[in-house]
Amino acid sequence: MKKGICFEYRKDLPIKEQFRLYKEAGFDGIELTLDRGYLTTETKTSEIEKLRRMADEVRLEIPSLRG
Repeated sequence: MKKGICFEYRKDLPIKEQFRLYKEAGFDGIELTLDRGYLTTETKTSEIEKLRRMADEVRLEIPSLRG
C-alpha cells in the first residue's frame, strides 16, 4: 500500500523542500490542492510541468488533485 498526503502550499519553504520533507516522512505521493496558494485554474502549463519535475526529482507521485 502507498501513502499520500494532501499538499497545501506554504510560503515559508520552497516547494521542492516541502516535497522532500514529505518523502522523508515516508509518503509516496502528494495530492495537490487547487485554488489554495500555488496551483490555480490560471496556472500556466509550464508551472505545472515544473511541479511535476520537482516531484519526480524527490520520487513523489501526484496521483490526484483536490479543489
